[in-house]
Amino acid sequence: MAIVDNKGFDLVALGAGTPVTIELDVRVREAQEDFVFGIGVYHADGACVYGTNTDLEGFRSERVDRDGRVRFVMPSLDLVAGTYRIDAAVHTRNGRAFDYRRNVLRFVVGSRVHDIGVYRPQHSWQFDGGISFKRIDLIERNVPSEMADYVRKKEE
Repeated sequence: MAIVDNKGFDLVALGAGTPVTIELDVRVREAQEDFVFGIGVYHADGACVYGTNTDLEGFRSERVDRDGRVRFVMPSLDLVAGTYRIDAAVHTRNGRAFDYRRNVLRFVVGSRVHDIGVYRPQHSWQFDGGISFKRIDLIERNVPSEMADYVRKKEE
């Protein structure tokens, strides 16, 4: 099992909003017709951030009779900065486990923005009337100036 970027490179640390894929290698000992693949993403404090499986999302199993790979693709992993873990499972529709792995992957999300919670939805702010703001350079505000210069150069 691995969490990879859109080029297939393994990730351990990533930025908020990074496109990622969770890859599950499947080894088949005996052909099955009743199977469900699932993943769960948990914050380091144990709180479930997100969980789903193929049955919940309308995929009705037909047959698995040889080894393969399952990919759970997220075009943008919108989590706030923190440490997370992934659980993965394959089980029957009624819950009998073929394999259940807790803490199978761990990763860290970094961000220049210091939101709270776990989820960072895509968003924008809109203001009407007599409300005005001056944009703040988040790089400059959140990191030492030498690091800010380095980050700006890398982003150019």
